[in-house]
Amino acid sequence: MHQCAIQLSGAKSAWDTRNTEAAADAKIMMQNISANLDAAQKKSWDLAYEKYNRNQVLNESRQTSDLAMKNREMSFKEKQLYDLKKRQIQAAKEVGIAFAKNQSNNVSYNLRDWWK
Repeated sequence: MHQCAIQLSGAKSAWDTRNTEAAADAKIMMQNISANLDAAQKKSWDLAYEKYNRNQVLNESRQTSDLAMKNREMSFKEKQLYDLKKRQIQAAKEVGIAFAKNQSNNVSYNLRDWWK
């Protein structure tokens, strides 16, 4: 492990100083390390990556579903509020009509001292 850190540090230095030969050697070493990975380690890595990827997709799907549910809930609440306002206006109209119908038709005139 310590040897890898030393080699990677050397490769970074080579890249920074534009030493292409040393950087190419580091690239070859990296390819050798990758090729020598144990099949079980690669399988474990692939499984972990697949699990991570699946969780990301599920989280995105869950967020989309939650947003759709909130939008649906908001639409329902807005419709309920609209219906409530409509019923309030209708009730006020009915009260006004009932009040107007119950007005007396008797008109009394005060003819006494009308000239003053």
